[in-house]
Amino acid sequence: MSRAGMASLIQRVRSLAYAGTAEYTLGTATYWDDDQIEQVLDRHRVDIFRERLERQPTYDGSGTVIYRVHYSGYGNLEAGTALVIEDSSGVDRGTATYSVDYQTGRIEFSADVAGTTLYMTARSFDPFGAAAEVLEGWATSLARQFDFSTDGQSFSVSQKAKALNEQAREMRKRARVGKKQMRTGH
Repeated sequence: MSRAGMASLIQRVRSLAYAGTAEYTLGTATYWDDDQIEQVLDRHRVDIFRERLERQPTYDGSGTVIYRVHYSGYGNLEAGTALVIEDSSGVDRGTATYSVDYQTGRIEFSADVAGTTLYMTARSFDPFGAAAEVLEGWATSLARQFDFSTDGQSFSVSQKAKALNEQAREMRKRARVGKKQMRTGH
């Protein structure tokens, strides 16, 4: 069963690959259900441990500089309890004190946190790399099929496999560069 915080990432990969839940069958498995896409996403994951968040100064109505907005160097974060924000002494800030844009890695606190260094532990995913893997798997499933003509009609499965591989190459161009790694804060 898929983790609750993965729903939007799974949907993003499904949208990028234009993959439904029953694109093809291999043995008794039908591809691509949410669990299968989550497994692919997990292969395109970076585990982040205590990344120091960058704060962005903004101004309140009186012209005073405040620090409510912070950014991670990562986006496409798993939502929910997989993301933890702590201060420099390791105290959890609590989810009631901030909101997260999981796609961009933007964290906004409900109050000014000036002078506080904040760290994030989370999981970041590469939806483009995952979509490329889904498309390549789909194209591979078609490789065992063949083109044929019958009754004056022509059926070209190889054309679909070629298109899926071309789409996968485009996704790879947008994918995160490098291997799975763990980033730590200061």
